[in-house]
Amino acid sequence: MIKINEMVLPKINNEQLIHRQSPELLTARDLVPLVAKSDSYRRTRNAIENESDTDNRMVAIFNGAEELKNHETKGEYLTLLGHQFNMTSHLVTFMESVQTLNTLDERNASSQERRPFTEAVASFNHALKEMVDDNPRLQYQEVLQFLRETHQAIHGIALNKPFENNVRARLTGIRHEIGVEQMLYQIPDIEIEETTVQDDLQGGDIRVSLDGVHFYNIDIKASAFTAERRRQDAAYHGSSRIIIWSHLDEGDFNGSFHIPSETASKKAPELFREIKSAIFSRRGSVALKMS
Repeated sequence: MIKINEMVLPKINNEQLIHRQSPELLTARDLVPLVAKSDSYRRTRNAIENESDTDNRMVAIFNGAEELKNHETKGEYLTLLGHQFNMTSHLVTFMESVQTLNTLDERNASSQERRPFTEAVASFNHALKEMVDDNPRLQYQEVLQFLRETHQAIHGIALNKPFENNVRARLTGIRHEIGVEQMLYQIPDIEIEETTVQDDLQGGDIRVSLDGVHFYNIDIKASAFTAERRRQDAAYHGSSRIIIWSHLDEGDFNGSFHIPSETASKKAPELFREIKSAIFSRRGSVALKMS
């Protein structure tokens, strides 16, 4: 296992950094060499102690991408290139975390044992959503291609298929979350709050409030069938999670991660009614448990 957290990032003392402001994604062919030219990458590669060359390279990529990310900001926000460096560092350990979770699930491991890996996957999801949400011009296929090619540049071709299958599902979920947020911004009677990695761990794709005080995590699903199945599973396990279908079809996105404003306005009322009903139902169930 690559022990990223145990590495100490070297003090940044860079030469002139290559700084590009571009509205388009860099390809892995351009991006990965930039990481390999960073001071952090070179210093890590020259400091192999009690680890394999492969693990050292993985940590070097992580350190280099993290360093370059910190130089790609506009105010408090990352540039598109900064987001790409951020995703590159996450891609170092993403599939290892996914595969470890699969193994732990097979033997019914405790939530405490699973936690480091669930947090890593949740952080990946959060970073990916921030990238596409901050850059509305990005298209689904170009983001998928960027992730696929960058992952292959880091890890080789062996995990191409499982990685693509996994990340496709995440990209689809993210576009539906963003579409729901766009719809809810049309409703004056509801407030939306930024989610955190911890919210994601609890099944919270978005956080909403009807009164500005009590916020609820909402789990968004890309199809009515999946939402209903998950609600049944939750009820069987005694969970009060609020699970909602996005009320969107893939065609509503036109290949993007965002929906047209007219689509948001048209579909928002029905979505709001379902969310409001689910929140009132949960309030009632909580009140019954307390009585």
